[in-house]
Amino acid sequence: MPASPQQPQDPPAPTPPIERIQALENMLELQERRLLSAEQLARDRGLCLQTVMDVAPGIVLLLDSDLRITRFNSAAERLSERLGAELIGTPLALLFSVTGTDLRAAAAAKHAIDAQLATASGDSVPVSLHVRAIEVDSGECGLVVVALDQRDRLERQLQLAQDKKLRSIGALAAGIAHEINTPIQFVGDSVGFLDDSVRGLSEALNAYRQAIRDAGEQPLAPEIVRALVELESELDIEFIQEEISGACARAREGVQRVTAIVDAMRQFAHPGAQAPRAIDLNRLVETTLLVARNEYKYVAEVETDLGDLPPVVCIKNGLDQVILNLVVNAAQAVAEKVPAEYERGLISITTFCDGNDACIRIADNGPGLDPAILERVFDPFFTTKPEGVGTGQGLTICRQIVEADHGGKLEAESTPGSGACFTIRIPLDQEAQASAETES
Repeated sequence: MPASPQQPQDPPAPTPPIERIQALENMLELQERRLLSAEQLARDRGLCLQTVMDVAPGIVLLLDSDLRITRFNSAAERLSERLGAELIGTPLALLFSVTGTDLRAAAAAKHAIDAQLATASGDSVPVSLHVRAIEVDSGECGLVVVALDQRDRLERQLQLAQDKKLRSIGALAAGIAHEINTPIQFVGDSVGFLDDSVRGLSEALNAYRQAIRDAGEQPLAPEIVRALVELESELDIEFIQEEISGACARAREGVQRVTAIVDAMRQFAHPGAQAPRAIDLNRLVETTLLVARNEYKYVAEVETDLGDLPPVVCIKNGLDQVILNLVVNAAQAVAEKVPAEYERGLISITTFCDGNDACIRIADNGPGLDPAILERVFDPFFTTKPEGVGTGQGLTICRQIVEADHGGKLEAESTPGSGACFTIRIPLDQEAQASAETES
């Protein structure tokens, strides 16, 4: 039986206009609520970000791809002494003594760089910049910069260096006392000999005078002459005449040695001015060696080859601490090797000019350092000494004094088994040397 044809269905009834309008309004209201929610979320996130930035201990800046400031925290206004309106859009190079290349290199290497912050009042604040790359709204690469105020740290480092110097002086005090005691002993021995000699000579002189008075105008009687000869023999007048000048010379030498030691200690310990001035580096080396003599004299001979150096502009009270620290370290290194060989080691100190640098090289023939240790000798708190002997701050402070305070360089070289060598390089500044007063 053939299928009956399907009947055509009626088209759906059209939606009334009022319902379509209502649906569109509902959609618009939903989108508006979503937009408002997104705006609120963005505001909350922005407020949260600003709060995080504001509680940071240093300056926090967001930079666009042109390295202009787009966002900042309250510390930026406070430390730079500028209002927020002055900071927005400001190139970072107007605030900090760095270039865009320096910043991008620091961001790539993820290490801090030192810089100076120029405040609105004209002051310069030392800061440490920590830089990371970020993606900004445009999709380009910007930077986030955190600048930490280094004034307190530098002040603490200066205080630590001064404290270490004072501790070094305290540790050297016993050695200085021993060094003074030796010349004082032969001064005392010489004075004692002179005292006995003067009494003997006085006794002989009184005997001669008495013999002359007794003889009057007559020749001396043979028995009186014999008595005088016997007295001279008993008092050993001939020996006294031979030795008395030597005793005086030894006493003078002892006094001179004591004076030199006291003067060296006075110069080393004197706080002095921290302003750079022209210094005779050779004399600084000699003074420091005299102060440190008791630290090395039992374990090492010290050989010096002091070249012809011009006066060098530097901070004396920092540089003598560096030399002392390196000499003491060399003596301690030699001491580790000496007991096995039953002989004294060798510390050699050389001064010379190398290009535009005045150099002080301090080398020893101790056990030397392994390459892995040599790479870390300047790291803070790293030490190869037994617990309680070293703090690991000595060489760190030395490098800080040489490189940060003098713009120089402290270099370390070593071959295991053949000793170590440290070279201090201080730039020669001819113009500054010409105008600075040379320290006598």
